Amino acid sequence: QQEIEQYMHLASVYEESGFPRRARDYLQKALKIDPDNPEVLLRLGRVELELGNHASAEDFFERLLSRHPQWATDVEKLKREMMPQDADEDSSMSM
Repeated sequence: QQEIEQYMHLASVYEESGFPRRARDYLQKALKIDPDNPEVLLRLGRVELELGNHASAEDFFERLLSRHPQWATDVEKLKREMMPQDADEDSSMSM
């Protein structure tokens, strides 16, 4: 558990410093230790969104929700904050 916390801390440092790929590396190391850790799955989804890898992010979110459905609110909030608006909404705004 301590090793996971260390990886999560390093991931936070890299994420806050603008290095999401390095953050992802450490989160993936944490995931290898505990494949069902909800915080790791959520953060991996967030990093993938940040990197523009929406399909990969969805995979992590689906995995998280299949094991921990109580995290649905957190996932939806994160998606609203990070996912781009629909193109239809953007085009209607510019008129």
